[in-house]
Amino acid sequence: MSASVPPLPEQTLQIGVIGHRALPDADLDLLAHKATEILASMIAAARKALPEPTRSQLQLRCISSLAEGSDCLLAEAALAQGCSLAAPLPFQRAIYAKDFTDPAALARHQRLLTLAGSVYEIDAPGAKAESYLAASRILLAQSDIVLAIWDGDAERGIGGTAQTIREALLADIPVVVIAAQAPHSLHVPGDGMAATPQAQIEGWMNHLLAPVMAKPRHDALAQYLSEPVKAAPLATWFVRTVERWLLIAAKPQPQPQSEPPPDLPDPSDDPLRQFDSIVEPHRRNFDLLASRYAALYRSAFTVRLLAVLPATAFGIISLYAAPTLANLGLSGQLLVLAVTLVIAALDARLGWHQRFVAYRYLAEHLRQSRLLALFGTTGALAPPHFDHQPGPEDWADAVLRRIIRAAGLPPLNGGDGFIAAAGAIICHEMAEQRDFYLARASKFAVLGQRLKRAGTVLYVAGFGFTLLRLVTGPASHVPGLATTLAMLAMIAPALSPVFFGLRSWNEYSSLADRYRVTGDRLARLLRLYSLHPANRAKLETIAAAATTLMLAESRDWHSAIKGHDLKPL
Repeated sequence: MSASVPPLPEQTLQIGVIGHRALPDADLDLLAHKATEILASMIAAARKALPEPTRSQLQLRCISSLAEGSDCLLAEAALAQGCSLAAPLPFQRAIYAKDFTDPAALARHQRLLTLAGSVYEIDAPGAKAESYLAASRILLAQSDIVLAIWDGDAERGIGGTAQTIREALLADIPVVVIAAQAPHSLHVPGDGMAATPQAQIEGWMNHLLAPVMAKPRHDALAQYLSEPVKAAPLATWFVRTVERWLLIAAKPQPQPQSEPPPDLPDPSDDPLRQFDSIVEPHRRNFDLLASRYAALYRSAFTVRLLAVLPATAFGIISLYAAPTLANLGLSGQLLVLAVTLVIAALDARLGWHQRFVAYRYLAEHLRQSRLLALFGTTGALAPPHFDHQPGPEDWADAVLRRIIRAAGLPPLNGGDGFIAAAGAIICHEMAEQRDFYLARASKFAVLGQRLKRAGTVLYVAGFGFTLLRLVTGPASHVPGLATTLAMLAMIAPALSPVFFGLRSWNEYSSLADRYRVTGDRLARLLRLYSLHPANRAKLETIAAAATTLMLAESRDWHSAIKGHDLKPL
């Protein structure tokens, strides 16, 4: 039984808006008109970059901290253009309200808060400026492009407009600036080469949203969308059976001793329930597809290696059996060779390895994006590189961006309840992954050792049979001994490379070492977590470190194979 892949969410454009609170040199009516005009041109350029049938489906979201002055002005202009609103706040709402001295500005802020689809409240003890800096960095992480009202002056403090613009440019996030002084001219900071800001905006939107044109044999995204989601039971059974046979009588390794992680939050209190509702169906789908193609790829290679056994047996029959069986031996040998050629052709044509690596890359990035979403960031998302035109091989990063952008900023209250829930989610993920990596390390170490020993024993046995044949000579008094030794001397060395090949191709030994290191480091992070009381900064640091560890494997493999061609299914 199979199902179709879930449809990808519609493209989402997230526009971050920032600017000064005080605008003493501004013509506010003209500034509002300019903001509306440039936002309309951004949205028009974004829609133009999409295929015509999907232009009306573009989702628009404004990211604003809703501070007094520019933030609220730009948020209102974005809402008027059909954008939804997400608000990363530097404090909890009640505390943030105390930052507004003008009752009219506070009323404006609170009205916009009621219109926001998602409000992320930071509750981090420390200096006030550091909370503003944290909110501005969440805004940048959530933004595809930034619109700023800036007076052009140098940085005057932590977390201000000038610093946010500088950090946006360092992160390769496009920035468009409206001058804070009338007549509010428009310019693009940085080293943009386009003749006008509008031309620069159109170039950015094409880079971010335009679909990459690819020939059918290269169009991995189209192939993914046509995938049937189903298992490969025969391939899975075969791989597991071979490994189970190799692990006969292996002693189980002791599990690491550690305190159990805290209980997961109740579903109604889960801070990621909205985020998961969009991301989790796609992660499960990628996970199923990765498992399917891993089983197909591994079983195909294993069959091709193990085919040496029947091929050798049939070859010996054709050489040493009675004439009536010789043809049977030759026929069997040809059949085995034909089967291995068909399997190799299928593997090469359908790209089982490339699909396995790509889908595992997508599944693991979506899994780990949950940890980072707790802090409003998207560190698992590869940043766009505007000096590199995306090609067909970049489809997986485009899909990740599309899903994570659709999920957007989760609505969170960063109080004590958040700290407890976030700590439980992070610790559970690290504990599960620690146990997974350490169990895999133990299993792969045994598999590697046994395959190495089997290959070595067979190689030495082949040498011994040859030496014994030489000692006994062709005129042995034991009937058939010379023939038997000759066959054994041929079979044993022929089988030795099978076991060495399985060990090398599956990278059992090297993966065992890498998995053990990763598991040990995750265990260390869990110990560090338990040493001191949890707070936002500590949790965010541990989540980022754990994510980097757990994504390293899939990133390395994906980088190595993503340029390889895929053929249509």
